[in-house]
Amino acid sequence: MTDTYTVEPDVGFINEVSRLGGGDLKKCFQCATCSVVCPISPDTKPFPRKEMIAASWGLKDRLVGNGDVWLCHNCGDCTTYCPRGAKPGDVLAAVRSYAISEYAPLKTLGKWVNEPAKLPLLLAIPVVLLARFISVGLLLTVLSRFREFSPRLFSIMTWGGLRGGISIALALSLPRGPERDIIIAITYGVVVFSILVQGLTVEKVVQRFFSR
Repeated sequence: MTDTYTVEPDVGFINEVSRLGGGDLKKCFQCATCSVVCPISPDTKPFPRKEMIAASWGLKDRLVGNGDVWLCHNCGDCTTYCPRGAKPGDVLAAVRSYAISEYAPLKTLGKWVNEPAKLPLLLAIPVVLLARFISVGLLLTVLSRFREFSPRLFSIMTWGGLRGGISIALALSLPRGPERDIIIAITYGVVVFSILVQGLTVEKVVQRFFSR
C-alpha cells in the first residue's frame, strides 16, 4: 500500500516565489522538457520537474529544505527549451532566494539580501565597521608607543563605536539632490544597526574578551 500525502498548498509561498522572480511558474504544464535538457538531472530524480511541481502546488516544506534546489547552476537550458516559457531556472533561483530569507539568523537581513534596493545599506554596515577598525587601529598603534594596550581592545572599541545623532545631522545637512535621499537612508540604517545590534550586544562582547 502506497503512502498517502496530504497536499496543503501555501499560497503565500507561491506568491513570494513569484515576487522573487518566478512569476511564470504557473505556465508550467509538466511536460518534463526541463528534466530532459538539464545536463545535471539524475536518472532517478526528474530535476527540475519535481521542483516545479512542488513550487506550483506551494509545497514549501518540500522545497525550502531540499538541497536539490542548489544543484542548478543557471545554465539556462531549461528556460530556453521550455515550450511554455515557465522559466524553471528563474523559479529555482526564486526558491533559493526564499530559502536564504527563511534560514537567515536575522530574518530582516535575509530579506534585504533579496532586495537590490537594500544592498547599499548591507554593504555600508561592514564598510563602516572596517573604517572604524582601521581608525581605532591607527590611533592605538600610535598611542601604544607611550603605554601598553590589550590586543582585545581593538575589537571592543570597533564594535562599541555607536553612531547616532551626529551622523544623522550630517546626512540631513547635505544639499538636496538624488544622492541625498540614498545617503540619508543608508545613515539611518547604519544608526539603527549600531543601536539595536551593536548596542545590545556590546556587553556580551566585552564579557567574552575579558573573561578569558
